[in-house]
Amino acid sequence: MPAARIPNKQVLKRLRSRPGHGCLGPVFLTALVLLLRCNAPAVPIGTIVKPYPFDPGPLPKGSLKGLTVVIDPGHGGEDPGTIQPGVFEATLTYRTAATLARVLRNAGARTHFTVRSSALTEKGSLKIPRDAAPAVAPNRPLRSAKDNPEDIYARADLAARYWDKRVRPLYFVAIHFDSRDPGVRGGHALWDIPERSGQPSRLAKNIAVHLGKAGLNGSFPTFPLMQKLGVLSPVRNPLPERVLVECATLSDTDDRKAALDPRWREALCNVLAHAIRDTKKAK
Repeated sequence: MPAARIPNKQVLKRLRSRPGHGCLGPVFLTALVLLLRCNAPAVPIGTIVKPYPFDPGPLPKGSLKGLTVVIDPGHGGEDPGTIQPGVFEATLTYRTAATLARVLRNAGARTHFTVRSSALTEKGSLKIPRDAAPAVAPNRPLRSAKDNPEDIYARADLAARYWDKRVRPLYFVAIHFDSRDPGVRGGHALWDIPERSGQPSRLAKNIAVHLGKAGLNGSFPTFPLMQKLGVLSPVRNPLPERVLVECATLSDTDDRKAALDPRWREALCNVLAHAIRDTKKAK
């Protein structure tokens, strides 16, 4: 498509002098020139530019109606999580959790956080969210510089509380970022070593598959990895559909750069939302 022609001063003068064009005042003509200049590179009408090619887009309104999701932003308080150049894990988990909550609410779901913090916003402070406190008793700031069992159990207790109230369907999603050896990158889903069943939840399976389809799994397989996780322990967290998501590997430079971009986090949360929707539809 040829570039649009920009009218010069003589053309504009002739336009003003033509009969019936007296209404073309300076403001209107200036806007016309700016519009033509903006269109000079000629981007085809209808072209949708996505910030990241793996973004599946938001879910339709109401597609998650009736679903309740407990979101657990990892770390916080005295625990920064993994520390990498220019970023703390806790900063990104809280921002990502806030984005995920918005994405799920826009699709009709109800969401609850396991902790309270002023940093639980999409543009939260770059500092460690030290005011983070469990949403249930003991409602005190998270005081440990490491994963404290009391703090972890308090997060799981919130899920148990909603489960005891017979809130159904009810999912639990813990948000984290990983740190690994050099050369390892990508995100993955984790499930807790079970006491009875030898299978991860459908939610964990679906998230692992969707991360793989989006190309976000990097060095990891497209099935959930098993690990001892207190917040997902079946002794404390009775929800059948529970998962811990390591969204990316911050020790990898490319992953860290992507995770710091809010557009990337939005795209990631859309991927997670689609996995959650598939889990809900399968029931």
